[in-house]
Amino acid sequence: MKRLSVVTNLTDRLLALRRLDRTRTWESLDDLRVCRCCGKKITGRQIEVIAAQGKSEMRLLCPTDGCSATMSDWIYPSERRRVLNGWNRPSQSLVPVPAT
Repeated sequence: MKRLSVVTNLTDRLLALRRLDRTRTWESLDDLRVCRCCGKKITGRQIEVIAAQGKSEMRLLCPTDGCSATMSDWIYPSERRRVLNGWNRPSQSLVPVPAT
């Protein structure tokens, strides 16, 4: 089932990413992250900003169907870490590191 983001305005989306993700810096909505759970590359434009059910607080979710990863599961593309499978255990594949 597709989740609907509650923040659709691009300026508000960038502000929400900066406020909610205290682990990594967001310079723009085009910044890339790699989800350690599903292995997909995602941008700030794709990340879903969701209101917690029955609460006024928001949270960030991976936009990939079937992936429930949150901001703590995302890494910079340059970070070399094992991709986690659905049980938060390392899979056999590694997150690709761009050649320099």
